[in-house]
Amino acid sequence: MILSIEEINRTRDVARRNLKQFDFFDEKQHRIRAENMGTFLSVDYRTSQGNPIGTTHFDLNIYNDSNGKICYLAEIELLELLRGKGHGKKLYEIVENIGRDLECNFVTMHPSGWTFDGKRRRDYVKSLGYYSINESEVGKLL
Repeated sequence: MILSIEEINRTRDVARRNLKQFDFFDEKQHRIRAENMGTFLSVDYRTSQGNPIGTTHFDLNIYNDSNGKICYLAEIELLELLRGKGHGKKLYEIVENIGRDLECNFVTMHPSGWTFDGKRRRDYVKSLGYYSINESEVGKLL
């Protein structure tokens, strides 16, 4: 998936436009990156410039396969003080909207861990409309 500079800039703009829906988005302090990785497009968001631990962030990989254009959510995390207030659900919606705007037909992920209120993350994302693909992977049509 080799993309031109214009397509990479468009991807960054799509992410920025969608992130503006997030109450805590600060364009001056937060980082949005889109990078051509050869076989896929990497899109990530960080609330700080450094280590993602202790930040709100996500990493998306956009690639083509036999099912069309796929948005793989490699990682998502919400700053601890924001958890349990509906912001996580909003962040998943933003990720899905970015995928739609980039013409992906599907978002997929391997959810692990637990939510703020003790639910398995897999069960949480299923409550958001994701379905099981196999024992470790879930997906959602966009």
